[in-house]
Amino acid sequence: MIRIRNFLPLGVAALVGAAILGAPTQASAALNLYLQEAGVNGGAITQVGPTGADFTANSFSGTYGDFKVTILGGSSDNDATLSDLLSSTTSVQNVGSSTATLKLYVSQDNYTLPAGTPLSIESGLGGSVNNGTLGGTAIFQAYADRNNNLVGTSDFTNGAQNATFNGSSFDTGSAFGSFNRIDGSNYCSRAWSPSHCPGVGRPTSPTTSTRRHRNRRGRCWPSRACPS
Repeated sequence: MIRIRNFLPLGVAALVGAAILGAPTQASAALNLYLQEAGVNGGAITQVGPTGADFTANSFSGTYGDFKVTILGGSSDNDATLSDLLSSTTSVQNVGSSTATLKLYVSQDNYTLPAGTPLSIESGLGGSVNNGTLGGTAIFQAYADRNNNLVGTSDFTNGAQNATFNGSSFDTGSAFGSFNRIDGSNYCSRAWSPSHCPGVGRPTSPTTSTRRHRNRRGRCWPSRACPS
């Protein structure tokens, strides 16, 4: 999840939610999904599924490298009250023969709202593990890019977020930050999360490892105070 809003203490604009901010350097707008695994497509971040229409929803299901991905989805809103970038994944399963890591990305460019700068950013992730194991260190990260680049990471991040486990469920809680966008220009938002799963050939592990994301989230919103 990425939430973005204005923060106005003493009548001065401040703080933006976990989105990627940038100038209007791209003519087209897109909500895209990407996957990345070492040794697949040269380890490059690779777009999967169609290019999504601006500020709607997009999804992908299929096999990528050692992983079977079921309904990786994203949606985004560009709104004066609250802009956001949301994503969920029904399941990620390692169908290979060894431990591997899959990184999942969602990115939307050409945000214009909320107005003003700086902006306040909130980001977080939750999910569950049905079978196998999953590390909780640096499991999620949100970025903002003032040059409006899809999957951009050069300008702002809330930092890597760690998850706490409670049984089969995990949650990072929320991270908060502030970003100085170029006032009046477009910006881009991006979030990513890795799945590090043992494969079917690993004798000390279950035959498969499946991970579910519930609510990879982020929003931007104008208000008179920061969220608690």
